[in-house]
Amino acid sequence: MKKLISASLAFAVIGIAASTNAAVLTEATADTYIRSDLSERSFGSDTSMVFGNTGITTFSHGLLTFNLNDLGLIGQTVTSVSLDLTTTGIDASSSTSYTLNLFQLSAANSGWVEGTTTTTPNASQSTWQKRNATSTASASNNGTNWAGSQGASTSGTDFSSTLLSSVTGNPRTSASGTVLTFNSSANFISSIQGAIGGNISFWVGNDVAERDFFRIASRDHLSLAGPTLNITVVPEPSTLGLVSLALGGIIFSRRRLRRGEARVS
Repeated sequence: MKKLISASLAFAVIGIAASTNAAVLTEATADTYIRSDLSERSFGSDTSMVFGNTGITTFSHGLLTFNLNDLGLIGQTVTSVSLDLTTTGIDASSSTSYTLNLFQLSAANSGWVEGTTTTTPNASQSTWQKRNATSTASASNNGTNWAGSQGASTSGTDFSSTLLSSVTGNPRTSASGTVLTFNSSANFISSIQGAIGGNISFWVGNDVAERDFFRIASRDHLSLAGPTLNITVVPEPSTLGLVSLALGGIIFSRRRLRRGEARVS
């Protein structure tokens, strides 16, 4: 019995130590990009996405969705979060430095659809023109509009005006397998904390008058990781209180056992 209680105490201590710093990794459940120069096309099944500017006045926005419902995060406090994008190859025509910005997509655009083609849509899929384009015939006139403007381009309407994070890299030297990381910030943490138990979607891009973009592996890529969230959490105070109470009970039981043994001896 004494050995059993000692073992229980040890496991409780280990459990508290482990619970103070837990890391959760999750890959995007949907990802795509939408291009202003190919405004009626869907790119949902592409294994390599284009994030950035395909020309001086033509833009390509990335859309990512993550499911935060089944990760054991409920009752946890987020302490840090980062987002990794893996490149699929260089772009020799880009400049040597380009910055991608990360924003939370608005709730009004949460119904965007990744799609399963790389052509004009034949079902409900997201394009530059439409959040949900529903027909190849006159696609610009069929389906549901983005909340603000085409390409989900309007800050404050299509996506939050609060910048979550940025990453700067060199498209010319970002060979296949290079990881671009959006690092943690207070705004990034807050957005993840508020989305626990549901889905969260992000907008990735930077509409500047220059031809720069990164080639990014999608979740459909055969050998490279798709967009991945890295979340670090600790239990909320109420959870730690329950664990501490249980540990206190174990300690109390062990002390009573020791007193009983002392009286017998």
